Amino acid sequence: MLDTLPLELATEIFISTLDSDISDERLVSQLDAEFLLEDGRVNDRPSPTSGPLLLAQICQAWRRVALSTPQLWSNLVLCEAHASNPNLALIEQWLERAPLVSLSVWANPIPDTILDLISRHRTKWKVLTFQCLGGSAFELSRINPAGGFPSLRELVINKSDQGVNTIQSFRDAPQLQEFHLLGCFSFLTAIRIPWAQITHFSCSIPSVDATQFLHILKSTPNLVCAVFRTTSWSPGNMIPPLLRLKSLTLTSHELHGFAPATVLRYLTLPALQTLHVGITGFRHSQIEMLLAFLTRSSCQLVSFAVVREALLEPFIPCLEAMPTVSSLRLTILSSEEDGSQFLQRLRDDASFLPRLEDLTIVSNGRLLFPYDLLLETIRARTGLVQLRRFALLWTSHPGRFYSPDAPLERQLRETGVDIHFGPYDDVWP
Repeated sequence: MLDTLPLELATEIFISTLDSDISDERLVSQLDAEFLLEDGRVNDRPSPTSGPLLLAQICQAWRRVALSTPQLWSNLVLCEAHASNPNLALIEQWLERAPLVSLSVWANPIPDTILDLISRHRTKWKVLTFQCLGGSAFELSRINPAGGFPSLRELVINKSDQGVNTIQSFRDAPQLQEFHLLGCFSFLTAIRIPWAQITHFSCSIPSVDATQFLHILKSTPNLVCAVFRTTSWSPGNMIPPLLRLKSLTLTSHELHGFAPATVLRYLTLPALQTLHVGITGFRHSQIEMLLAFLTRSSCQLVSFAVVREALLEPFIPCLEAMPTVSSLRLTILSSEEDGSQFLQRLRDDASFLPRLEDLTIVSNGRLLFPYDLLLETIRARTGLVQLRRFALLWTSHPGRFYSPDAPLERQLRETGVDIHFGPYDDVWP
């Protein structure tokens, strides 16, 4: 059957059998999702029971298509079993079938044979991922490619150890633009990479020395997208404006006791379009700090999200300073409010968020939401940019979710707005 199809179509069918890649804006804390199977095992390649090796065993026609499709061989995953006793001949054949390869190594420690393989095939790698939680980072310093990594575009390191020596292995990587780290901050300060050319950077670490953190930002003038997730910050100082940063996420590992938004006091971001920020118990000082940041940056925000806990009513002045926002996500975890004042303002004031198209409210499932006021708001804004989507999501399975009654829900859906009620998948970092 396959040999009757055009080669282009057969190739597309084979490529569609592979796992989808995580998007460029992937979060370090979600890296496991790319290669973990449901039972927790690593979905490793090369494996005769999956991927192109399986396709090549079916028949001669399938084998011809598989061997002539470089995309099928563009990802190489070595789990601990393969890394400790690698089939080097098979790996070499795999690498011959694709011009550039993304390599993921799941091993603790990483054996010398794999480190030598990485150095020897230095021109092959477009992405290098090291998933070695709890292991020593010292072995990465033993990667020593003569001439660097000319094709490397993305580096991902998941390490959690302390006391890291300086790592020079990735210093010479002229195309490197993405760096993602999960681990301790000492590792971040120990690794040497060409920071000036980095455009995408994310890190998830227990604590941050703000002085070192801000030094890294000053070293990345071409940064476009940044994600920082931590538990605490030390004080810092204002740094020069970052003229290209368009997307910034600042959140905390913990719900209470730390407000990542305070980091904004040190930043000026005139090109910023997307801001996702963690706020806990929104205090007056934080409102002033955020307003000062918006005024100082003069940025045209398109997407804004308050992640974690915040009171909505005192936050309205900040929303007034975001007239260009089209996508808004707010969190209401307090029993002291239900969002009424926000919706009333949205209904009665045409100058308040005039471009809003997508509104999401996240609650703990006990919110008595004013659906009738939502209906009035949607109808009142028909002369403005039409609200296209509304979602009310709960963060945990509620004992009772207060959904609208059937007639009111029908009226809401008849407005043409995409209405969604359901559980909140915690996709924010």
